[in-house]
Amino acid sequence: METSISVSVAAVLVFCLLCQIQGKVAFGGVDNINATKNVVRIGSCDLFQGKWVYDRSYPLYTSTDCPFIEKEFNCQNHGRPDKEYQKYRWQPTSCQIPRITGRSFLQRLRGKRILFVGDSLSLNQWQSLTCMIHKSAPEAKYDLVKIGGLSVLKFPAYDISIMLSRNAFLVDIVLEGSRRVLVLDSIQSGNFWRTFDVLVFDTWHWWLHTGRKQPWDFVRYEGRTHKDMDRMVAYETALRTWARWVDSSVDSTKTQVFFQGVSPDHMNPREWGDAKSENCRGQTEPVFGSHYPGGSHPAEIVLKKVLRIVFKPVHLLDITTLSQLRKDGHPSVYGYGGRRGTDCTHWCLPGQGVSEIQMAANFVPDTEFLTCMIHKSAPEAKYDLVKIGGLSVLKFPAYDISIMLSRNAFLVDIVLEGSRRVLVLNSIQSGNFWRTFDVLVFDTWHWWLHTGRKQPYVIDHMIIC
Repeated sequence: METSISVSVAAVLVFCLLCQIQGKVAFGGVDNINATKNVVRIGSCDLFQGKWVYDRSYPLYTSTDCPFIEKEFNCQNHGRPDKEYQKYRWQPTSCQIPRITGRSFLQRLRGKRILFVGDSLSLNQWQSLTCMIHKSAPEAKYDLVKIGGLSVLKFPAYDISIMLSRNAFLVDIVLEGSRRVLVLDSIQSGNFWRTFDVLVFDTWHWWLHTGRKQPWDFVRYEGRTHKDMDRMVAYETALRTWARWVDSSVDSTKTQVFFQGVSPDHMNPREWGDAKSENCRGQTEPVFGSHYPGGSHPAEIVLKKVLRIVFKPVHLLDITTLSQLRKDGHPSVYGYGGRRGTDCTHWCLPGQGVSEIQMAANFVPDTEFLTCMIHKSAPEAKYDLVKIGGLSVLKFPAYDISIMLSRNAFLVDIVLEGSRRVLVLNSIQSGNFWRTFDVLVFDTWHWWLHTGRKQPYVIDHMIIC
Protein backbone atom coordinates (compact mmCIF):
# COMPACT_ATOMS: atom_id res chain seq x y z
CA MET A 1 0.00 0.00 0.00
CA GLU A 2 1.40 3.38 -0.96
CA THR A 3 2.43 5.43 2.04
CA SER A 4 0.84 8.86 2.12
CA ILE A 5 2.36 12.12 3.20
CA SER A 6 0.28 14.28 5.46
CA VAL A 7 0.28 17.75 4.02
CA SER A 8 -1.76 20.72 4.97
CA VAL A 9 -4.98 21.87 3.55
CA ALA A 10 -3.05 24.14 1.21
CA ALA A 11 -2.76 21.01 -0.90
CA VAL A 12 -6.50 20.99 -1.47
CA LEU A 13 -7.88 24.49 -2.01
CA VAL A 14 -5.05 26.75 -2.98
CA PHE A 15 -2.74 23.98 -4.24
CA CYS A 16 -0.78 26.03 -6.69
CA LEU A 17 1.70 28.28 -5.00
CA LEU A 18 4.58 26.18 -6.16
CA CYS A 19 2.98 24.24 -8.92
CA GLN A 20 2.56 27.28 -11.10
CA ILE A 21 5.91 28.78 -11.79
CA GLN A 22 5.45 28.60 -15.54
CA GLY A 23 2.21 30.56 -15.63
CA LYS A 24 -0.78 28.20 -16.01
CA VAL A 25 -2.20 29.66 -12.82
CA ALA A 26 -1.31 32.87 -11.07
CA PHE A 27 0.39 33.13 -7.73
CA GLY A 28 -2.35 33.39 -5.14
CA GLY A 29 -3.39 33.37 -1.53
CA VAL A 30 -0.71 35.68 -0.15
CA ASP A 31 -0.45 39.43 0.11
CA ASN A 32 3.31 40.00 0.12
CA ILE A 33 3.04 43.61 1.35
CA ASN A 34 1.66 42.72 4.77
CA ALA A 35 3.87 40.32 6.71
CA THR A 36 0.93 38.97 8.67
CA LYS A 37 -0.64 37.97 5.35
CA ASN A 38 2.69 36.79 3.97
CA VAL A 39 2.17 33.49 5.76
CA VAL A 40 0.92 30.64 3.60
CA ARG A 41 -2.85 30.47 4.13
CA ILE A 42 -6.00 28.95 2.77
CA GLY A 43 -8.54 31.72 2.77
CA SER A 44 -8.75 32.79 6.41
CA CYS A 45 -7.02 29.64 7.65
CA ASP A 46 -3.48 30.21 8.89
CA LEU A 47 -1.72 26.86 8.50
CA PHE A 48 0.70 27.75 11.29
CA GLN A 49 -1.89 28.46 13.99
CA GLY A 50 -2.94 25.25 15.69
CA LYS A 51 -1.73 22.56 18.05
CA TRP A 52 0.01 19.18 18.11
CA VAL A 53 -2.34 16.20 18.43
CA TYR A 54 -1.50 12.58 19.12
CA ASP A 55 -1.96 10.33 16.07
CA ARG A 56 -1.27 6.60 16.29
CA SER A 57 -0.78 6.38 12.50
CA TYR A 58 2.45 8.36 12.83
CA PRO A 59 5.34 8.46 12.03
CA LEU A 60 4.95 8.62 8.26
CA TYR A 61 8.39 7.07 7.84
CA THR A 62 11.12 5.68 10.08
CA SER A 63 14.83 6.35 10.06
CA THR A 64 15.41 2.93 8.47
CA ASP A 65 13.20 3.96 5.54
CA CYS A 66 15.60 6.73 4.56
CA PRO A 67 19.01 5.49 3.35
CA PHE A 68 20.52 8.98 3.23
CA ILE A 69 19.48 10.26 6.68
CA GLU A 70 22.24 12.21 8.45
CA LYS A 71 23.72 10.65 11.58
CA GLU A 72 23.07 13.69 13.76
CA PHE A 73 19.30 13.48 13.15
CA ASN A 74 18.96 9.71 13.59
CA CYS A 75 17.99 9.73 17.26
CA GLN A 76 16.59 6.20 17.36
CA ASN A 77 19.83 4.81 15.97
CA HIS A 78 21.71 6.58 18.74
CA GLY A 79 19.67 5.02 21.50
CA ARG A 80 16.78 7.36 22.21
CA PRO A 81 14.51 5.09 24.28
CA ASP A 82 11.13 6.78 23.70
CA LYS A 83 9.17 6.90 20.43
CA GLU A 84 6.04 8.82 21.38
CA TYR A 85 7.54 12.09 20.12
CA GLN A 86 7.19 10.67 16.59
CA LYS A 87 3.41 10.30 16.92
CA TYR A 88 2.32 13.92 17.01
CA ARG A 89 0.64 15.55 14.02
CA TRP A 90 0.23 19.28 13.47
CA GLN A 91 -3.45 20.28 13.37
CA PRO A 92 -4.24 23.83 12.18
CA THR A 93 -7.08 25.47 14.08
CA SER A 94 -9.34 26.04 11.07
CA CYS A 95 -8.24 23.38 8.58
CA GLN A 96 -8.52 19.65 8.13
CA ILE A 97 -5.31 18.21 6.72
CA PRO A 98 -5.57 15.81 3.76
CA ARG A 99 -2.81 13.42 2.85
CA ILE A 100 -0.97 13.81 -0.44
CA THR A 101 1.64 11.34 -1.62
CA GLY A 102 5.26 12.11 -2.32
CA ARG A 103 4.60 10.81 -5.83
CA SER A 104 2.06 13.60 -6.29
CA PHE A 105 4.71 16.05 -5.17
CA LEU A 106 7.12 14.73 -7.79
CA GLN A 107 4.51 14.71 -10.53
CA ARG A 108 3.33 18.24 -9.87
CA LEU A 109 6.87 19.62 -9.72
CA ARG A 110 8.15 17.64 -12.68
CA GLY A 111 10.99 19.44 -14.41
CA LYS A 112 11.57 21.88 -11.54
CA ARG A 113 14.71 22.75 -9.60
CA ILE A 114 14.24 23.44 -5.89
CA LEU A 115 16.96 24.97 -3.74
CA PHE A 116 17.12 25.24 0.05
CA VAL A 117 19.59 27.92 1.16
CA GLY A 118 20.60 28.18 4.80
CA ASP A 119 22.31 26.59 7.76
CA SER A 120 22.06 23.14 9.36
CA LEU A 121 18.37 23.78 10.15
CA SER A 122 17.83 23.97 6.40
CA LEU A 123 19.67 20.66 6.12
CA ASN A 124 17.34 19.29 8.80
CA GLN A 125 14.20 20.26 6.90
CA TRP A 126 15.60 19.44 3.44
CA GLN A 127 16.38 15.96 4.66
CA SER A 128 12.99 15.49 6.31
CA LEU A 129 11.25 16.47 3.07
CA THR A 130 13.40 14.22 0.89
CA CYS A 131 13.04 11.28 3.29
CA MET A 132 9.24 11.58 3.16
CA ILE A 133 9.29 11.71 -0.63
CA HIS A 134 11.54 8.65 -0.83
CA LYS A 135 9.35 6.70 1.59
CA SER A 136 6.21 7.59 -0.35
CA ALA A 137 7.70 6.84 -3.77
CA PRO A 138 10.38 4.19 -3.10
CA GLU A 139 10.33 2.99 -6.70
CA ALA A 140 11.51 6.42 -7.92
CA LYS A 141 15.23 6.08 -8.58
CA TYR A 142 17.36 8.88 -7.23
CA ASP A 143 20.92 10.20 -7.44
CA LEU A 144 22.48 11.93 -4.43
CA VAL A 145 25.66 13.95 -4.85
CA LYS A 146 27.41 16.11 -2.25
CA ILE A 147 30.08 18.61 -3.32
CA GLY A 148 31.34 20.82 -0.53
CA GLY A 149 28.37 22.66 0.92
CA LEU A 150 26.06 21.65 -1.93
CA SER A 151 23.83 18.56 -1.73
CA VAL A 152 21.92 17.52 -4.86
CA LEU A 153 19.12 14.93 -4.81
CA LYS A 154 17.77 14.16 -8.28
CA PHE A 155 14.81 12.04 -9.37
CA PRO A 156 15.70 11.47 -13.05
CA ALA A 157 12.32 10.00 -14.05
CA TYR A 158 10.65 13.24 -12.97
CA ASP A 159 13.48 15.56 -14.03
CA ILE A 160 13.35 17.17 -10.59
CA SER A 161 16.23 18.29 -8.37
CA ILE A 162 15.91 19.13 -4.69
CA MET A 163 19.11 20.83 -3.61
CA LEU A 164 20.63 22.27 -0.45
CA SER A 165 23.26 25.03 -0.38
CA ARG A 166 24.86 25.48 3.03
CA ASN A 167 24.97 29.23 3.59
CA ALA A 168 24.45 30.16 7.22
CA PHE A 169 24.24 33.96 6.82
CA LEU A 170 22.91 34.40 3.23
CA VAL A 171 25.30 37.36 2.91
CA ASP A 172 29.00 36.83 2.10
CA ILE A 173 32.01 35.86 4.16
CA VAL A 174 35.17 36.88 2.26
CA LEU A 175 38.79 36.02 3.01
CA GLU A 176 41.17 38.98 3.15
CA GLY A 177 44.58 37.58 3.95
CA SER A 178 44.01 35.62 7.13
CA ARG A 179 40.91 37.63 8.07
CA ARG A 180 37.40 36.30 7.52
CA VAL A 181 35.06 39.23 6.96
CA LEU A 182 31.27 38.99 7.19
CA VAL A 183 30.02 41.51 4.61
CA LEU A 184 26.46 42.49 5.49
CA ASP A 185 25.68 44.22 2.20
CA SER A 186 26.97 41.67 -0.32
CA ILE A 187 25.36 38.55 -1.80
CA GLN A 188 27.62 36.99 -4.43
CA SER A 189 25.65 33.73 -4.51
CA GLY A 190 22.59 35.47 -5.94
CA ASN A 191 23.42 34.71 -9.58
CA PHE A 192 23.30 31.00 -8.73
CA TRP A 193 20.11 31.23 -6.70
CA ARG A 194 18.13 33.06 -9.36
CA THR A 195 18.40 30.11 -11.79
CA PHE A 196 16.05 27.97 -9.67
CA ASP A 197 12.28 27.53 -9.89
CA VAL A 198 11.78 27.42 -6.13
CA LEU A 199 13.93 28.98 -3.40
CA VAL A 200 13.54 28.24 0.33
CA PHE A 201 15.71 30.48 2.53
CA ASP A 202 16.68 30.22 6.18
CA THR A 203 19.10 32.07 8.46
CA TRP A 204 19.32 32.67 12.19
CA HIS A 205 21.12 29.98 14.17
CA TRP A 206 24.70 31.11 13.48
CA TRP A 207 24.19 34.81 14.16
CA LEU A 208 24.65 34.38 17.92
CA HIS A 209 27.76 32.19 17.82
CA THR A 210 30.90 33.58 19.45
CA GLY A 211 34.42 32.36 20.14
CA ARG A 212 35.59 29.25 18.30
CA LYS A 213 32.12 28.65 16.80
CA GLN A 214 32.06 32.09 15.15
CA PRO A 215 33.08 31.61 11.48
CA TRP A 216 34.17 35.22 10.90
CA ASP A 217 36.69 37.63 12.45
CA PHE A 218 35.29 41.01 11.38
CA VAL A 219 31.99 42.38 10.17
CA ARG A 220 31.64 45.01 7.42
CA TYR A 221 28.80 47.25 6.30
CA GLU A 222 28.87 50.18 3.86
CA GLY A 223 32.65 49.96 3.67
CA ARG A 224 33.21 50.20 7.42
CA THR A 225 34.84 47.24 9.18
CA HIS A 226 34.11 46.41 12.83
CA LYS A 227 35.45 43.80 15.21
CA ASP A 228 31.87 43.05 16.25
CA MET A 229 28.43 44.64 16.43
CA ASP A 230 25.01 44.02 17.97
CA ARG A 231 24.08 40.62 16.55
CA MET A 232 20.37 41.40 16.17
CA VAL A 233 21.23 44.55 14.26
CA ALA A 234 23.62 42.57 12.05
CA TYR A 235 20.91 39.96 11.45
CA GLU A 236 18.37 42.58 10.41
CA THR A 237 20.91 44.34 8.19
CA ALA A 238 21.70 41.09 6.38
CA LEU A 239 18.00 40.32 5.93
CA ARG A 240 17.47 43.77 4.40
CA THR A 241 20.31 43.06 1.96
CA TRP A 242 18.61 39.78 1.06
CA ALA A 243 15.27 41.60 0.66
CA ARG A 244 16.85 44.06 -1.77
CA TRP A 245 18.34 41.14 -3.70
CA VAL A 246 14.90 39.55 -4.02
CA ASP A 247 13.37 42.75 -5.37
CA SER A 248 16.22 43.45 -7.78
CA SER A 249 17.08 39.97 -9.01
CA VAL A 250 14.17 37.50 -8.72
CA ASP A 251 11.84 37.04 -11.69
CA SER A 252 8.60 36.31 -9.87
CA THR A 253 7.01 34.88 -13.01
CA LYS A 254 9.60 32.09 -13.00
CA THR A 255 10.76 31.69 -9.40
CA GLN A 256 8.79 31.15 -6.18
CA VAL A 257 10.50 32.42 -3.01
CA PHE A 258 9.84 31.04 0.47
CA PHE A 259 11.42 31.92 3.80
CA GLN A 260 11.51 29.04 6.22
CA GLY A 261 11.06 31.14 9.33
CA VAL A 262 12.97 30.98 12.60
CA SER A 263 13.59 27.56 14.14
CA PRO A 264 13.93 27.95 17.95
CA ASP A 265 16.05 26.04 20.44
CA HIS A 266 14.96 24.73 23.83
CA MET A 267 17.89 25.46 26.12
CA ASN A 268 15.87 27.39 28.72
CA PRO A 269 13.10 25.30 30.37
CA ARG A 270 11.76 28.38 32.15
CA GLU A 271 10.26 29.38 28.80
CA TRP A 272 7.79 26.51 29.05
CA GLY A 273 7.38 26.70 32.83
CA ASP A 274 9.62 23.79 33.87
CA ALA A 275 11.65 24.53 37.00
CA LYS A 276 13.20 21.05 37.26
CA SER A 277 14.80 20.48 33.85
CA GLU A 278 18.09 21.92 32.60
CA ASN A 279 17.23 21.99 28.90
CA CYS A 280 15.46 19.78 26.34
CA ARG A 281 17.06 16.60 27.69
CA GLY A 282 14.46 14.13 28.93
CA GLN A 283 11.50 15.90 27.31
CA THR A 284 9.07 13.33 25.89
CA GLU A 285 5.97 15.33 24.95
CA PRO A 286 5.15 18.72 23.39
CA VAL A 287 3.86 21.83 25.05
CA PHE A 288 0.13 21.23 24.65
CA GLY A 289 -2.17 23.90 23.34
CA SER A 290 -1.59 26.56 20.71
CA HIS A 291 0.40 29.15 22.66
CA TYR A 292 4.02 29.01 23.82
CA PRO A 293 4.48 30.39 27.35
CA GLY A 294 7.83 31.94 26.41
CA GLY A 295 6.24 34.27 23.86
CA SER A 296 7.46 35.38 20.46
CA HIS A 297 11.02 34.71 19.36
CA PRO A 298 12.99 37.98 18.92
CA ALA A 299 14.42 36.86 15.56
CA GLU A 300 10.90 36.06 14.36
CA ILE A 301 9.85 39.66 15.07
CA VAL A 302 12.82 41.00 13.07
CA LEU A 303 12.14 38.65 10.15
CA LYS A 304 8.50 39.69 9.85
CA LYS A 305 9.52 43.33 10.06
CA VAL A 306 11.88 42.90 7.10
CA LEU A 307 9.35 40.91 5.06
CA ARG A 308 7.06 43.94 5.13
CA ILE A 309 9.48 45.86 2.92
CA VAL A 310 9.82 43.19 0.23
CA PHE A 311 7.87 44.22 -2.83
CA LYS A 312 8.00 40.92 -4.70
CA PRO A 313 6.15 37.82 -3.44
CA VAL A 314 7.94 36.04 -0.58
CA HIS A 315 5.93 33.40 1.24
CA LEU A 316 6.69 32.83 4.92
CA LEU A 317 6.67 29.30 6.31
CA ASP A 318 5.93 30.59 9.80
CA ILE A 319 7.21 27.59 11.72
CA THR A 320 8.40 29.36 14.87
CA THR A 321 5.44 28.86 17.22
CA LEU A 322 4.69 25.29 16.17
CA SER A 323 8.40 24.51 16.64
CA GLN A 324 8.51 26.22 20.04
CA LEU A 325 5.79 23.81 21.16
CA ARG A 326 8.04 20.79 20.33
CA LYS A 327 10.45 20.80 23.25
CA ASP A 328 10.50 17.01 22.91
CA GLY A 329 11.68 16.93 19.29
CA HIS A 330 15.43 17.55 19.65
CA PRO A 331 18.27 14.99 19.55
CA SER A 332 19.39 16.03 23.04
CA VAL A 333 22.11 13.48 23.92
CA TYR A 334 20.97 11.13 21.13
CA GLY A 335 22.56 13.02 18.26
CA TYR A 336 25.85 12.30 16.55
CA GLY A 337 27.83 13.86 19.38
CA GLY A 338 26.22 11.55 21.90
CA ARG A 339 26.52 12.32 25.58
CA ARG A 340 29.47 14.64 24.97
CA GLY A 341 26.98 17.38 24.19
CA THR A 342 23.30 18.25 24.26
CA ASP A 343 21.63 19.30 21.00
CA CYS A 344 18.49 21.29 21.70
CA THR A 345 18.60 23.08 18.34
CA HIS A 346 18.21 20.48 15.60
CA TRP A 347 15.36 17.99 15.22
CA CYS A 348 15.13 14.21 15.34
CA LEU A 349 13.99 12.60 12.10
CA PRO A 350 11.26 11.60 11.90
CA GLY A 351 9.80 13.84 14.56
CA GLN A 352 8.81 17.48 14.43
CA GLY A 353 6.93 17.21 11.14
CA VAL A 354 7.50 20.69 9.71
CA SER A 355 8.22 19.21 6.28
CA GLU A 356 4.61 18.10 6.00
CA ILE A 357 3.68 21.78 6.05
CA GLN A 358 6.53 22.58 3.68
CA MET A 359 5.02 20.15 1.19
CA ALA A 360 1.69 21.85 1.67
CA ALA A 361 3.19 25.24 1.04
CA ASN A 362 4.74 23.90 -2.11
CA PHE A 363 1.28 23.24 -3.46
CA VAL A 364 -1.91 25.28 -3.72
CA PRO A 365 -4.26 23.56 -6.22
CA ASP A 366 -5.64 24.85 -9.38
CA THR A 367 -9.11 23.60 -10.30
CA GLU A 368 -7.72 20.92 -12.59
CA PHE A 369 -5.68 19.32 -9.82
CA LEU A 370 -8.56 19.47 -7.34
CA THR A 371 -10.95 17.72 -9.73
CA CYS A 372 -8.34 15.09 -10.57
CA MET A 373 -7.92 14.36 -6.86
CA ILE A 374 -11.68 13.97 -6.46
CA HIS A 375 -11.96 11.64 -9.44
CA LYS A 376 -9.03 9.55 -8.24
CA SER A 377 -10.57 9.28 -4.78
CA ALA A 378 -14.09 8.43 -6.07
CA PRO A 379 -13.63 6.83 -9.52
CA GLU A 380 -17.11 5.25 -9.40
CA ALA A 381 -18.80 8.66 -9.31
CA LYS A 382 -20.10 9.44 -12.80
CA TYR A 383 -19.41 12.92 -14.08
CA ASP A 384 -20.20 15.27 -16.96
CA LEU A 385 -17.57 17.68 -18.27
CA VAL A 386 -18.51 20.58 -20.53
CA LYS A 387 -16.27 23.40 -21.79
CA ILE A 388 -17.82 26.50 -23.36
CA GLY A 389 -15.36 29.26 -24.18
CA GLY A 390 -13.62 30.22 -20.95
CA LEU A 391 -16.07 28.27 -18.77
CA SER A 392 -15.39 24.66 -17.70
CA VAL A 393 -18.16 22.79 -15.84
CA LEU A 394 -17.59 19.46 -14.08
CA LYS A 395 -20.78 17.92 -12.65
CA PHE A 396 -21.27 14.91 -10.41
CA PRO A 397 -25.04 14.26 -10.91
CA ALA A 398 -25.39 11.71 -8.12
CA TYR A 399 -24.16 14.31 -5.64
CA ASP A 400 -25.79 17.33 -7.34
CA ILE A 401 -22.47 19.18 -7.23
CA SER A 402 -20.82 21.36 -9.85
CA ILE A 403 -17.21 22.48 -9.79
CA MET A 404 -16.68 25.21 -12.33
CA LEU A 405 -13.80 27.30 -13.63
CA SER A 406 -14.31 30.71 -15.24
CA ARG A 407 -11.19 32.02 -16.96
CA ASN A 408 -10.90 35.67 -15.93
CA ALA A 409 -7.30 36.80 -15.58
CA PHE A 410 -7.95 40.28 -14.15
CA LEU A 411 -11.30 39.88 -12.33
CA VAL A 412 -12.19 43.37 -13.58
CA ASP A 413 -13.49 43.87 -17.14
CA ILE A 414 -11.85 44.07 -20.55
CA VAL A 415 -14.27 45.72 -22.99
CA LEU A 416 -14.01 46.11 -26.76
CA GLU A 417 -14.42 49.65 -28.06
CA GLY A 418 -14.07 49.45 -31.82
CA SER A 419 -10.63 47.87 -32.28
CA ARG A 420 -9.47 48.92 -28.80
CA ARG A 421 -9.36 46.50 -25.89
CA VAL A 422 -9.83 48.50 -22.70
CA LEU A 423 -9.01 47.23 -19.19
CA VAL A 424 -11.58 48.89 -16.91
CA LEU A 425 -10.26 48.85 -13.37
CA ASN A 426 -13.51 49.90 -11.70
CA SER A 427 -15.96 47.56 -13.44
CA ILE A 428 -16.92 43.92 -12.79
CA GLN A 429 -19.75 42.88 -15.06
CA SER A 430 -19.30 39.19 -14.17
CA GLY A 431 -20.35 39.81 -10.58
CA ASN A 432 -24.02 38.97 -11.11
CA PHE A 433 -22.95 35.52 -12.35
CA TRP A 434 -20.48 34.96 -9.52
CA ARG A 435 -22.94 35.81 -6.76
CA THR A 436 -25.17 32.83 -7.67
CA PHE A 437 -22.60 30.31 -6.40
CA ASP A 438 -22.24 28.75 -2.95
CA VAL A 439 -18.42 28.87 -2.90
CA LEU A 440 -16.15 31.31 -4.75
CA VAL A 441 -12.34 30.94 -5.04
CA PHE A 442 -10.67 33.96 -6.66
CA ASP A 443 -7.18 34.40 -8.06
CA THR A 444 -5.39 37.09 -10.08
CA TRP A 445 -1.78 38.15 -10.62
CA HIS A 446 0.17 36.48 -13.42
CA TRP A 447 -1.25 38.46 -16.37
CA TRP A 448 -0.79 41.86 -14.77
CA LEU A 449 2.89 41.96 -15.75
CA HIS A 450 2.45 40.87 -19.37
CA THR A 451 3.47 43.36 -22.03
CA GLY A 452 3.67 43.41 -25.81
CA ARG A 453 1.89 40.65 -27.72
CA LYS A 454 1.00 38.85 -24.49
CA GLN A 455 -0.85 41.88 -23.11
CA PRO A 456 -4.59 41.36 -23.75
CA TYR A 457 -5.55 45.04 -23.62
CA VAL A 458 -4.29 48.36 -24.96
CA ILE A 459 -2.37 50.00 -22.12
CA ASP A 460 -2.73 53.53 -23.60
CA HIS A 461 -6.46 53.34 -23.11
CA MET A 462 -6.63 51.84 -19.65
CA ILE A 463 -9.56 53.38 -17.81
CA ILE A 464 -8.65 54.19 -14.21
CA CYS A 465 -11.65 56.20 -13.13
